[in-house]
Formats: sequence, C-alpha cells, structure tokens
Amino acid sequence: YNFDKKVQRIIWSTQGIMNKSYYIDYKNKVSIESDIELYKKIDKNKKTVFLFWDKKFAKRTKEICNLKSVIKIIPPTLPVEEKINEKIKTDVKKKINLLFIGKSPKVKGLYFLLDALDDVKFKKFNYHLNVVSNIDKANTKNISYFKNITEREKNNFLREADIFIFPSIAETFGYSLMEALAYKCAVVTCNYYPLNTFCKNRYNGFLVRKNSSRDIRDSLFSMFKNKRLLKKFKGNSFKIYNDKFSKKNFIKKIKNLSEEYER
Repeated sequence: YNFDKKVQRIIWSTQGIMNKSYYIDYKNKVSIESDIELYKKIDKNKKTVFLFWDKKFAKRTKEICNLKSVIKIIPPTLPVEEKINEKIKTDVKKKINLLFIGKSPKVKGLYFLLDALDDVKFKKFNYHLNVVSNIDKANTKNISYFKNITEREKNNFLREADIFIFPSIAETFGYSLMEALAYKCAVVTCNYYPLNTFCKNRYNGFLVRKNSSRDIRDSLFSMFKNKRLLKKFKGNSFKIYNDKFSKKNFIKKIKNLSEEYER
C-alpha cells in the first residue's frame, strides 16, 4: 500500500506491554522496562500507527507507555486453509485425543497436566495425549512426547485433537490457543487475560486456576464423561475463531486501514 505523508510507519504488535503478574512470573527472563522504553521511542515519531489485537490490550499499553500515536484494533489471523478446517468433524471417536504444545514445560503448565492425568479415575477412559515440549520423558501407553516437529506435523496433531490443554502461567498473547480454535479443539486454559479471550468457560472449554492440577483434572473428567458436551465445545471453538480471527475479518480491517491512509 502506498500510504500518504500522514503515516511513515505502521507497527503491528500482539506483544505489547506485560501486566504485573506476567512480569513477576517471568522476572528472570524479561525486562518490562526495556519494552516500555521501546514503545516510547517508537511513539516519538508522530507518523506512527500502532495496530493492537485487542481493545483491552491496546488500552493497557497506551496507559503504561503514555502513547500519543494513532492506535487501531486489528485481531490477527492464521495461515490456515479455513475452508478445509471448516470440514473438520466435531464428532468424538472412541479414543479422545489430547494435545499440549509449549516449549517450556514448567512455564506452560505441563507438569500440572501430567499430575492431573495421573489420577486413577482416568484409567477407565480411552485417551491419548501428545506432548510437544522441551522435556525428556519416555512414552507411555497414553502419552507420547515430541521435542521437534514440523509445521505440517503440528497441524496434523491439531487436526486430530479433541482437547487442547494450555495451563500456562504467563502469556502475553496465546498464539497456540488461536491455532487450537482454528482446528476445532475444545480448550482448557488458565483464567487470566489474555488467555481467557480464547476460551469462554463452559462454551468452548474450561477456564482453570493457575497451578491447579485439580481444576485440570475436573475439566477433563467432565468432557471425558460427556462426549456430547465435548462435541459442542469443539464446534463453538471454531465459531469464536470465525467471529474474531478469520481471514475475512482481517482482510476487511486491513483494507479499511489502507483506504484511510492511502494517497
């Protein structure tokens, strides 16, 4: 797009500024001060337009950094074949497929998931969990571990999954959850912003407390017992994706933006 002189650059961010709880959990790995200074430095150029994915996210970043530049809300989308994903069946087979994807097993909450599934009540269910994470563990009857997978392999895991579990203690966005919605997965994730943007409790999955194996166990148990409920959750996940993150919505917002600033 050929933008006019009112705009020199457009910055699109799903990162933004972390909330206090994120900084506390991640304090040894990130610097909230450097992020704030970066946004302030960019903001000095008055011909900048910031694109944020969510109103709450934009408001938080604007207030913390005292941004003066123009701010627009444009939720991201995914490089997926939406028409193909639309045909993914929500029917649940005899074996329920679970999926966890997260590089850091501790931060992403993997150990609480494994602890939840260790409950004796799950022995009577037919399920399998695929774990993609940086962890050294031997495969078992119900759990397979993977460290490095291709994009194609990841998409195949998502396509086959019934439930995506992501009990992460610290996130600034939740890209993995957006992918799960696009592939019609029911979701179990923690009840804090922004993760609760991708999961409406008892609509397309369950929101759980941080570091709670019990909450994860109870959520999975509810869906294992009631496959009709699980099927409903899977369909509702795709509805959330279509309503907020579809390519159609993204293209429409980008087009409106270009028309606003085009010469």
